[in-house]
Amino acid sequence: MHSRGRHAASHAPVATVTISAAVWTNGYPAVPWRAMLCAMSAHGDSTPNAQLTYLPRPRMFREPWQRYAWAALPLVSMSVLAFVPFVVAWRRGVVSPAVPGVYFVGSAVVFGFAVVQPDVNALFPAAVWAFMITAVVHVLRLDPFKRQSK
Repeated sequence: MHSRGRHAASHAPVATVTISAAVWTNGYPAVPWRAMLCAMSAHGDSTPNAQLTYLPRPRMFREPWQRYAWAALPLVSMSVLAFVPFVVAWRRGVVSPAVPGVYFVGSAVVFGFAVVQPDVNALFPAAVWAFMITAVVHVLRLDPFKRQSK
């Protein structure tokens, strides 16, 4: 009996894989992933009128005044609560979970620097204002503006 040392793998049988030219279907290799890709293509879709099944993005604001109320939250809280509208938008399916995560980290950094830093240098207020303006514009753009009819 051989010990299972460093050379034990050299005594194992070697399996060789050969691809035969006869294993083709409709001009494509007969492998499961290829069949799956062909089934997912737009031309091979068996659903009638598949191009017409458009699902619109969920809406964040049900009333026009809600857009401005949510946009006021980062301004009133000095960007400490800037993540709250994006958590609500994530729960409603408007944005991905990464967006409220990024805004939560930004809000935590603003709050942390506001509490810890006794001497406020010129960079901190500029960063807070930039974060507030970014949050407000992003909240306002969560839903598209409706065009005014003439």
